[in-house]
Amino acid sequence: MIRMEGPSFCFNSYDIGLPHYRMWKSIVGPDAMTPSQLAMEIFSTNLWSLQTFKSSFQNIILNTHGFDGGLWIGGIWDFDHKYRKAMHTNDLAVFGMLKPYNVGTIWIVSCKIAESEKGQSFCQTLANVAGTQVIASDTSQEVTTWQGIELASVWFYNYIDDFEGTVYSFTPAGGMRKGIEPERDVWTVRESRW
Repeated sequence: MIRMEGPSFCFNSYDIGLPHYRMWKSIVGPDAMTPSQLAMEIFSTNLWSLQTFKSSFQNIILNTHGFDGGLWIGGIWDFDHKYRKAMHTNDLAVFGMLKPYNVGTIWIVSCKIAESEKGQSFCQTLANVAGTQVIASDTSQEVTTWQGIELASVWFYNYIDDFEGTVYSFTPAGGMRKGIEPERDVWTVRESRW
């Protein structure tokens, strides 16, 4: 389990399985959510964090179905069982509204988002546009039954489960590190009490 420094924000896609991650501010996105709607939700709640804590978000967690180079923030399927439009690299410009606010790390908890050059380009573009570090993995992600029980308990507020596969860090300066240990290598993580 990875313990997030606060205040943190979490977006849980409506079709992602339970349990949902819980941060200072967590939302379950609506069906067919767009990149602009997601960026505006993060932006507006970050302003609330600035008023409340005098701090931008330390962590932003995107918990959604993904694939190599994209995220299904509005769900995978529509009502006719056709694929919805996913969020790709060319949709990321709207996250530029976060850059002046010096937000902390963006964590993409999605399957295979950084699997190839295409996926790594997606993560790097998000880091560049938002002006912050992005953390992602190259493998399918899953929550075990035990992790699900832990995350659903009251004690595991501000936690995400560990990543499967190789974890990457992308920086706004264009740097990419492969094989990082999030609890050791990311400054917006708090030492776990477990």
